[in-house]
Amino acid sequence: MAEVAPRKTKARGRRLIIIDDHPLIRRGLERLISSSDRFSVCGEAGTAEEGLKLLQEFEPELAIVDIGLPGKDGIDLTREIAAKFPGTNVLILSMHDDRQHAVLAFKAGAIGYMVKNEATEKIDTALEEVWNGRKYISEIGRAHV
Repeated sequence: MAEVAPRKTKARGRRLIIIDDHPLIRRGLERLISSSDRFSVCGEAGTAEEGLKLLQEFEPELAIVDIGLPGKDGIDLTREIAAKFPGTNVLILSMHDDRQHAVLAFKAGAIGYMVKNEATEKIDTALEEVWNGRKYISEIGRAHV
């Protein structure tokens, strides 16, 4: 079972959660994001079910969701977030840089779609855009969408 890592914090910035089945990705994103005062990671989850529990508990303004989660995938989770937590914007994080995956993500209710190989370079921009409700697509993804 993947670990859920809630953090009850007094947010220095805007609150978000990370839902990705790879602990290394979660920790790396958390460190990148926490190095700035603009956003605060209040929890991490490895599955959609654990992510839904964190959403219920913390009501974050933003969720970074891996498209390839075990069980319920990131597209289905995004649909559920849009229905149950309309105050939470979703940034899909994916290894897929094709039109089909990006279109599915946006149709499910995501505000942003970021390809994983760009995350370290562009995460601040993506988070800022998605936070403000503006559509964000990775440079690679834009060529196909």
